[in-house]
Amino acid sequence: LRAPEVPSLTPAQVDVIVEDSVRTYLCAERDLPSLPEHRRLVVRHDALHADPNATIERIYAHFELPGPPPQATVKAPPPRVVDLQGLSLDEERLRRVLAPVFERYGF
Repeated sequence: LRAPEVPSLTPAQVDVIVEDSVRTYLCAERDLPSLPEHRRLVVRHDALHADPNATIERIYAHFELPGPPPQATVKAPPPRVVDLQGLSLDEERLRRVLAPVFERYGF
């Protein structure tokens, strides 16, 4: 949620980020079924993190894109743990407002 070079976020900044993220997730969840099957692909963060190269190859294959070049390798960044309490975020509230996303993907 925060780049390492940013020492802290104000509560107002956190609220803006959360509101924007919630809106984005809910809109994507709402609109995804309206896309034709061949134009949609759900990429889970854990899959991208576990094997970024295979995930990128799956994206290219699904959308029939040329590439990626064989020499293109991506290293997964180290896992980050978001300190919800440190950001004054209420996990219960997030789970409630993002319930459709949490239910669909088993979080």
